[in-house]
Amino acid sequence: MSDLLNSASLVMIPSGYKEDIVYSAVPTDGSGDLSFTRASNGTRINSAGLVEVVAWNEISYSEQLQNAAWTKQNSGTTFTLTDNFTTAPNGTTTACKYTWTAMDSAGKYFSAYQSFNLPSNQYTFSVYMKGAVGGEKIYLYNYPTYATTLCTLTTEWQRFTVTFTNAQQFVYIGGEFGQGGMTTLPAGTAYIWGAQLNIGATAKPYFPTTDRLNVPRLTYQNGGGGCPSLLLEKQSTNLLTQSNALTGVSGTTATANNAISPDGTQNAILINGASGYAYAGTSNNFGGGVTTTFSAFIKYKQGVGQASIGIGGQFAAYLYIDGLDDGNIVLTNYAGSGVSGVTTGYEVHANGWYRFWLTATYTGTTGYQEWQISSNTTNTHLWYYGGQNEASSYMTSFIFTSGASATRVADACSKTGISSLIGQTEGVMFLDFEIPSMSSLMSGGTVYAYLYDGSTKDAYIAIYANGFVQAYMFGGCLINTASGYVTQAGRFKMAFAYKANDFVLYINGVQAGTDTSGTIPTFSEFGLQYINSTFASNQKVNQAILFPTRLSNSELASLTTL
Repeated sequence: MSDLLNSASLVMIPSGYKEDIVYSAVPTDGSGDLSFTRASNGTRINSAGLVEVVAWNEISYSEQLQNAAWTKQNSGTTFTLTDNFTTAPNGTTTACKYTWTAMDSAGKYFSAYQSFNLPSNQYTFSVYMKGAVGGEKIYLYNYPTYATTLCTLTTEWQRFTVTFTNAQQFVYIGGEFGQGGMTTLPAGTAYIWGAQLNIGATAKPYFPTTDRLNVPRLTYQNGGGGCPSLLLEKQSTNLLTQSNALTGVSGTTATANNAISPDGTQNAILINGASGYAYAGTSNNFGGGVTTTFSAFIKYKQGVGQASIGIGGQFAAYLYIDGLDDGNIVLTNYAGSGVSGVTTGYEVHANGWYRFWLTATYTGTTGYQEWQISSNTTNTHLWYYGGQNEASSYMTSFIFTSGASATRVADACSKTGISSLIGQTEGVMFLDFEIPSMSSLMSGGTVYAYLYDGSTKDAYIAIYANGFVQAYMFGGCLINTASGYVTQAGRFKMAFAYKANDFVLYINGVQAGTDTSGTIPTFSEFGLQYINSTFASNQKVNQAILFPTRLSNSELASLTTL
């Protein structure tokens, strides 16, 4: 494989990223870096195995305090801001100059701040600062609890933090006389860079932001560790308006913020069992005939019994979960007459957590979701986190909600204007990727990688719901495998090699089909989500490679062997 990479013209191995960009290892001058869009936040599994919002820095325009994302208040005093004034800790000229007059009596305040509507949790606000002469004093603080840190600056860069717990938040750089222990401050000048607000009691590694919307998700296996994959998903909405709260409890108790959840903070809910049948649930209505997938993270604490999650109305479908105490999970489905197409499953996550899912089509006019525990004893205890209901035939990554439903927009990753990196008369398009579930495959075809000319001509690798794989090139080539070629979700390596009247598709080390008739159009774009969103894929990309020449069949077999 390493020898073959020497002949590649573009190599994307997920490792580096920033807003709007996924870096490619080849070419090294950045001309092959892939453009990325999502237009919303999303979650991933980080290297520690924790659920993490991307971008984890909630601050927008973290290095541009003059931007309108920062509100400025200076009633009773004055201050000025100048962006890109001096050298920042990372060596770039992106640090802001912040000058203020004295705060010396009641009613005096000055600040630059941002506001948020965030789920109740623990948060850390951090900023890099230094003084113009040293000894300057300025506050970091929040509202409404007025957790404060009085920062005494030196002439060297330091990172200052303030940590607090609350839901609706404002975070400030400045001062308000008499609030939260804030007292007089002399006039001063500071240099400020790298503002960040993240979940947790400590500051995470700084992540620079502008609008925060188009941050790629490099996700790890559910337990964390290993090498990351680039996560690409369809658009989906969590219809549950409170993803981490229980609005209805009967026959049991539910204790909030009782344990460390899959996001690494203490916000998991403890559900205490009772003799007989008990439940805790949140309702969400949806129309009849809609296929919905409900999912939740559950962790066993103690006792012997069952947990269950379900959807339903007068009739219901439930997933009963046995064996959480020893990890030997046994799933049993119950389907009432009001549902059809029930499927279930789970993912294993870090620290004893499992994410269970149930998919069904409800045939009534309304429905609701609930998660439950039942036992013959009184000492069954389970932790719950992260409920999600989506109008989907399969589970997607967790979408946080706090008071309203929330939508994660589809990921898109491609690169235009790279005719020089795409083999124009011959070449290979290679993809190492993972399919999350068979139900993510669309009947009309799910496209995993493509070449495009910007107008009408394209080439792609697609998988259909019946399991057959198709390699297509405008100009006459059409390779179809047998129906059922792909029989289960998992990892695949596919290579589509092309040359005039010489086309071949390799899958996992095996030749899957050939075509000896066809011409090659001129291509200028390469992408991992199809140009037509109707055929967009859900996948984890481990590698994407272009070769400007057609490799030999033996090289293709070697390249695609798992």
